[in-house]
Amino acid sequence: MGPNGNRLIALSAKLRSSAQRHALAVIAATGSDGATQTLLTAHGFSIRTIAALVKRGLVTMAREKVRTGGKWIDAAKVRMTDAGRDALAAGEAFGEG
Repeated sequence: MGPNGNRLIALSAKLRSSAQRHALAVIAATGSDGATQTLLTAHGFSIRTIAALVKRGLVTMAREKVRTGGKWIDAAKVRMTDAGRDALAAGEAFGEG
């Protein structure tokens, strides 16, 4: 196994469930804007799944003001970290993504 092999295995182990991998892929698709918690739960992801990604350092969550329907509301925004991008790439490299 090459020098990066152990690192890739460790990163893919961070994504312990297919729900977490799928959530991470959805968050990645939102780019630097991130996804709202509401969007993620509407896609069927539980708060527990999102919290697990935050706990593992794969995403961050912050309260922000967002404009929707002409009004400003508070929303929890979820954004990918570098570790999250690496973990997602490692999972895809092993056919797990």
